[in-house]
Amino acid sequence: MIDDSFGEESERNHPTLGSGSSDQEASRFRENRFRYAVVTSLSSKVTTALLQIIAMPVAAKSLGIHGFVLYSMLTSLVVWLWVSNIGIGPSLSVSLAAARAISDEKEERHLFSSAFYSVMVISSIISILSLILTWYFPVHLIFGNLYQADLVVIRWGLSILVVMFFLQMNISLFEASLTGYQELHVINLNSTFNSIPVIAAIIWVASYRPSVIGMILAVNAPVILCRSLNVWWALWHHPQTRPSFACFRFKLCLKLVKSGVSYSLAGAIGHILAHIFPVILVGRVCAPDRAAAFTAVVNGIVMASGVYAMLGTPLWPAIADSAARGEGEWARKAYRQLLILCSAYSLLVAIILIGWGLALFRLWFHGEIQPSRALLLAASGYFLVLGWEQAHFSILMGFQRIKLAALMVLLRSILAIIATFLLLSPDREYVPFISMTICVLLLDAYPLWLLVQRHLKMLIQNTHYYS
Repeated sequence: MIDDSFGEESERNHPTLGSGSSDQEASRFRENRFRYAVVTSLSSKVTTALLQIIAMPVAAKSLGIHGFVLYSMLTSLVVWLWVSNIGIGPSLSVSLAAARAISDEKEERHLFSSAFYSVMVISSIISILSLILTWYFPVHLIFGNLYQADLVVIRWGLSILVVMFFLQMNISLFEASLTGYQELHVINLNSTFNSIPVIAAIIWVASYRPSVIGMILAVNAPVILCRSLNVWWALWHHPQTRPSFACFRFKLCLKLVKSGVSYSLAGAIGHILAHIFPVILVGRVCAPDRAAAFTAVVNGIVMASGVYAMLGTPLWPAIADSAARGEGEWARKAYRQLLILCSAYSLLVAIILIGWGLALFRLWFHGEIQPSRALLLAASGYFLVLGWEQAHFSILMGFQRIKLAALMVLLRSILAIIATFLLLSPDREYVPFISMTICVLLLDAYPLWLLVQRHLKMLIQNTHYYS
């Protein structure tokens, strides 16, 4: 049973979230929570950067080029399982934000319980099927001839990663609820500190038990334990997130899945096609040193692109809240600021990669991995267009109007992978970045801008945007 009085007390502790609050109070609340989210996200990015800068080179050196590429390919393969999430988490975040804006606590409970049981069933089925495939099918063939002798490591590594996937997928739903309640700073603070035990575990494994399996455990197990605290926070401070089968609504489940599929097309599948699948392709086609360099640069790009999420994700619930209240001018102001910040940041990173990237990667991996100039130039171009794309997609996510945008992002990812498959050669590890840059410019850069302008105009002209 859910304690209704506790829920009412929770609402009183957050008066600015209710529909009765003034526009100024709501605006001030959104802006304060955005600042909290950005500041704490910055701290989490710093510790994540330390993880990449300090621990990952240690891991690469202890495992050797062969072991490090195998580890990267294993983790890249399991990321495909996240497609099964079908974007329910982000869909839940913006739906909860819209429900909270009109003080519909009953809807909040129904939303979370409907999402929780859906994710639990989906993740259980996917995990069981993945374990069966891992142990009863020749999965080692996916990795190419160089890794035929690593069958035992591949199977145990994939099994551990599947279990970690199941746990993190269910934890992420509680974190999505915190995002919807504009408490992303709680998640970020947790992330800030969970990098410390991960770094310690990686260094210990590299020093005393260097192995691919040990490295998988060192990277994932401490994160699971730390992220469990986010579950506790959500359950304690937001009783609406206490799952109850009585609150499950099949219609809401379908609504979340429908919206989530759109996000998943661009978010999960788009990310995998852009940043994960190319690691496997390059690992199969290119020599180990070039494959390791490509993997290192992709890791750097993904790490740097976390700033886009730092700036854009807090705006999901904020934009949803402003749209529910009919505050179009606030949404337009937020969009302009986000676009300026993302564009300036992407330009800065591109300049650093072109000017000092080679020296930075040599320093980062202690000379073990040295990317080519062509690879760094291609990565710089991709990072520039990625900032534009992410800024506009974040705004559309807050509007809950991403179906067409998601299809465009998915299409550009698919075409980029096809181009990569056709053009990739042993001495052209930079091809994936060039393919993706061209596809973004040709297929979705201008249409995404048009979509954002259209929905901003609709919101400003019609205060009942969601009706």
